[in-house]
Amino acid sequence: MRRLLGPRLEELTGAHVSGEIPLTEAVLNRVIAERLAASETPVESAVLQVRAAGELFVRVKLRRPAFAPPVIIGARVEQQPDLPRSAVLGLQWWLPGLGALAALAAPALSFLKAGPPWLTMDGQRLLVDLARLLREQGAAELLTHLSSLHVGTREGAVLVRFALDVRGGETS
Repeated sequence: MRRLLGPRLEELTGAHVSGEIPLTEAVLNRVIAERLAASETPVESAVLQVRAAGELFVRVKLRRPAFAPPVIIGARVEQQPDLPRSAVLGLQWWLPGLGALAALAAPALSFLKAGPPWLTMDGQRLLVDLARLLREQGAAELLTHLSSLHVGTREGAVLVRFALDVRGGETS
């Protein structure tokens, strides 16, 4: 898009673009695998499965101990970004199928606290700072033009709905 539109969105003053981008499991899992391969994280692999109603499940395999079984983490979108006030996406997470053992297993998930700087863990909540993520990806300029952003799911894909409004500078 940057090649098509140019490096400065302000040159498109008056433009309004809205749409929906389906980020499929295949795309997301490829990105996750590439990031894990290039990092020193305690996570050996993570495979994402996306369900309807804002639910995601991640099958996480830790590097050590090698005998540890994979852990499945469920998450549900519970807080949408409220632009321009807040660009934070909130997810509630849980450990499905563990029942009372979930309380014992939760401390083993401390690797989530050592994740990328745009991801923070607050108890049973994961907070995704989309502004920080966009800056990390070299796309911070988009945030100044986003008028709405909504993250949802359908079976097999995360759906990113957005509206982008390019306003010109103030004239006197």
